[in-house]
Amino acid sequence: MYIILFSIAGALFGFFIHMVFEIWYINTLLFPSYETYSLGLSWNGILFLHALLVFVLTISGGIIGFYQGKYWWRIIYVEKKFFSRFIKK
Repeated sequence: MYIILFSIAGALFGFFIHMVFEIWYINTLLFPSYETYSLGLSWNGILFLHALLVFVLTISGGIIGFYQGKYWWRIIYVEKKFFSRFIKK
């Protein structure tokens, strides 16, 4: 369950990064000039790029979260290194 929650958190973080980039880019496209900042793409091309970025960032965030979950599971529960600096013996 721990690793699954880390994977979900990673996917949400990837989606959040995409959201921040998308808000900035849409404001850049709409307000100054579409022709200057559109990278030569039509709206359909930009929508395809949007779908691709959502997929790539969400999946890569989930994968990174999975590996982070495995790493921290080992550190905290197997090797018990994390809390050893706070507990006096």
